[in-house]
Amino acid sequence: MSKKIYLTRMGVMLTLAFSVNVKAEDYFLTATQKKELLLRGQLHDEQQRLYDIWIVPGYVVPLNHVESGWRNAGEALQRYRNPIFYSDLKKYSKETWRYGHKDILKEFTFTGTKKAWQTDMATASQRTQKRVFGWWLAYPWGVFEATTESVLRLATGIPVGITVSASAYTLLPVLYMSWPAGESLGYASIEGTTYPLVASAWNTMIVPPLALLGQQPAPQRADGFWMKQVDDPNLQALADVVIKWQRQLALNNSNNETVATKDKKAKIQQLYQQIKELEQQVQQDEKQQQSQHIKQLLVNAQQQKPQLEAELQSKGLSLAMLARNRQAIKVKMSVLNLSFEDLDKLLNVLLADGVPQNVLERPSNDKTDPLQRTLDVLH
Repeated sequence: MSKKIYLTRMGVMLTLAFSVNVKAEDYFLTATQKKELLLRGQLHDEQQRLYDIWIVPGYVVPLNHVESGWRNAGEALQRYRNPIFYSDLKKYSKETWRYGHKDILKEFTFTGTKKAWQTDMATASQRTQKRVFGWWLAYPWGVFEATTESVLRLATGIPVGITVSASAYTLLPVLYMSWPAGESLGYASIEGTTYPLVASAWNTMIVPPLALLGQQPAPQRADGFWMKQVDDPNLQALADVVIKWQRQLALNNSNNETVATKDKKAKIQQLYQQIKELEQQVQQDEKQQQSQHIKQLLVNAQQQKPQLEAELQSKGLSLAMLARNRQAIKVKMSVLNLSFEDLDKLLNVLLADGVPQNVLERPSNDKTDPLQRTLDVLH
């Protein structure tokens, strides 16, 4: 849109707006206020307070968008002249190819499928050798888990990996090379053309009734949204007076504090500091004592471990049972007023020297079935 079109429209609007002559003290807007409203969507009152009208964009702001929109469009096209633009294309294509064929196809699909079978078969073999409850289902269950994970990896990894790898030197370069042109077209068509046209057309339609029938602006008529008071020359003067008054008030009040009061405050601060230092010292002493207590406890546990094993055997129990139910036992031992960390240290002493530990221990209320297990594996 050329400036000539804008100037033509502005001339028509000014002719209409100035057709009614009124004085500044009247109810209606003055000629100067109408001009401000038409050009910028803003106007001053008699005290030079500035107001912004929400639904009036004016002509100046849209005209500025014409310039900035086409300037941004030109800057977007300048990327084609930058050598870094093409070196980045090479880098992005290489990274996309590596991600597609190495991370997705090789690692996720094929290596992941292989590891799934190895892990599930090894778990099934371990369960069979130990003759755990339902051991004869170990291999069928292992095959089921491995198959489920394999289907997931192969069904998603192969097509996605091929698509990503192929796009590295086909789709990606096309999108990358066309992006500056598309961005330039967007700036030129939307910000540089469409918005100014729409805004100026709306401004041409909405200004006449507001200019002819609008009333004088005033602070009490500004709701902060429909009409917003932007600036008031008296605000700074008001702020300066209040600031000066506050500083003088603080200066006059600074001498009210007596020397005795200051001394008392200083002593209170000293006492607070002494209390803080004593609290820190007590905490350090308690921490040191607790550490020594745990060390001695672990030493005693190691020495008296045979007596514990003998007592467990006499009651048909064992440390192996403790290992299989470690988490549950640890919760029950919380009555000893030891932290979970210290309880773990104690159990590590008891379960050392080759006592088998069940790393697959689960909560007793955790159940599964083929569908649930499939969802767990897919997740």
